[in-house]
Amino acid sequence: MSIVKMNKISVIGLDYEKEQIIDSLMKMGVVEIIDIGQNNMSEELERLVIPDGDEDAVATFENEISRIKTAIDYLSKYNTKKKKLFEPKRVVGPDLLNRIINNQDRLWNVVRQLDEYEEKLSGLKAEENRHLNLIASIEPWRLLTIPVDIVSTKSTTVLFATVPAAVDTGEIEQNLYEQAPESYLEVVNRDNDQSYLLLIYHKSVEETVSGIMKQYGFNTVNFKGLKGTVEENIKSSSKIIDDIERQKEEINNSIAALADEKNDLQILYDYLVVERDKKHVLSRLVKTDKVFMLEGWLPHNESEKVKNHILKNWDAIVEIREPAKNEQYPILLKNNRFVKPFELVTELFSLPNSNEIDPNAFMAPFFFFFFGLMVGDAGYGLLMVLGTGIILRKFKFEGTIDKLIKLLFYCGISTFAWGALLGGWFGDVVSAVTGGAYTIKPIWFNPLEDPMKLLIWSFVFGVIHLFTGMGINAYKQIREGKIIDAIFDTGFWYIFLIGLMLLLVGGTFASI
Repeated sequence: MSIVKMNKISVIGLDYEKEQIIDSLMKMGVVEIIDIGQNNMSEELERLVIPDGDEDAVATFENEISRIKTAIDYLSKYNTKKKKLFEPKRVVGPDLLNRIINNQDRLWNVVRQLDEYEEKLSGLKAEENRHLNLIASIEPWRLLTIPVDIVSTKSTTVLFATVPAAVDTGEIEQNLYEQAPESYLEVVNRDNDQSYLLLIYHKSVEETVSGIMKQYGFNTVNFKGLKGTVEENIKSSSKIIDDIERQKEEINNSIAALADEKNDLQILYDYLVVERDKKHVLSRLVKTDKVFMLEGWLPHNESEKVKNHILKNWDAIVEIREPAKNEQYPILLKNNRFVKPFELVTELFSLPNSNEIDPNAFMAPFFFFFFGLMVGDAGYGLLMVLGTGIILRKFKFEGTIDKLIKLLFYCGISTFAWGALLGGWFGDVVSAVTGGAYTIKPIWFNPLEDPMKLLIWSFVFGVIHLFTGMGINAYKQIREGKIIDAIFDTGFWYIFLIGLMLLLVGGTFASI
């Protein structure tokens, strides 16, 4: 139960076998290739080698991956099949993968179709919004009966205008009647913000009319590009919107017909991601005209297996060595079945570095212990155990979700145990339901009746936790050869804290 010991591997091989070797290492899944450019190479080696890599190929893969990801997200909206809550990951066999790779032209045709459909939908949406905005802008003028493209006659001027709602339109009409009787004013509509006016006047009184209207915040309205009445334009735009909706529905049906291609697209997506990573790994290598060189880290117990595999299949030089003192390497944790789920807690904060110790083996029992103590209800613990137990029995998980479910399972056991010890069964629901006729007695004691006892024991558990943490720190310092630090930083704290507790107890203990 510790951090896995790592070895450093260096491989020098023929350039034309490079991709085969990298592909093989990726399939083995035990080597993390590092960037040689980050290391301090000798001047002689720097003159002989150049950085490897194909940035153009990586960029091409990035573009293809992005397009397929967009297509998958697009089809997800049209996938009517409901995904189960704990649906296991799909297993893709070699035959299916090869079939998709060999027939990926069909899938790229699907991607191109989706691009075309999306472009059409975007254009239709823009056209629909234009007509919706048009209808919204001319709707207040709907009662206007004359064509909006008429702006004048031989002798008159026709104006469409608005004034603030607070303006008295009756007063405007009266002023026009008195000062410019050769005019006509009609209030077409009103709302909370303004009044909509139709004004017709003889050209001979234009200056008089303009002077009057300026007094009332008069704003002219231009129906540029429209012909006929407002009602006719609204009906025309509504008809166009209905037609757009039909076109959108047809396109959506065409997209929905492609929804079954989503699964194959996901496989192609994963394949391209792996191929991109292969090309990206090349940028961490160096090469000459004929050979290449890579470096990486791998678990100590896998070293001979990887070395023999490379030497057996390719003409290459393989060197494996232990890390130098204080040399940092990737962290891989190896713990037993109980401790492994608790790695999730450590991963949420920060993994230890290669010079530290794995805290999970020490942290797991305390986390298990204190979680149950804090919740302290056997009913809730039983539900957690049954729920997570059924899930683990029925489904197979990997990675973080597997650790999380198992962590909740173990914490449920602790919660159940502490609840039984302290008498918590969904609070006091048993006593409340039976009117106090029946209660489940605690195995140990009831903290509601004796809170000081719980406080004292919590203090005891806390001290054990504290002392354990201090002991781990002392062990780490001793392992690093810092014995004086262990004595002064940790040893004296043990003496002080133990002495303080004895002093608080009093009597003979205080004398000690």
